[in-house]
Amino acid sequence: MAEKIVRAMAGSFILVSILMAYFVNLHWLWLGVFVGANLVPVKPLVEE
Repeated sequence: MAEKIVRAMAGSFILVSILMAYFVNLHWLWLGVFVGANLVPVKPLVEE
């Protein structure tokens, strides 16, 4: 359950960063990069 919540929140942040990059400034894409990079270690930690 917690993994689904984390992934849903991360997906929301990535979508918001894409919208902000389109409408405000391209530097908002860095938010999506950092959120995506933080999702990488989530999968192995949850399976243990």
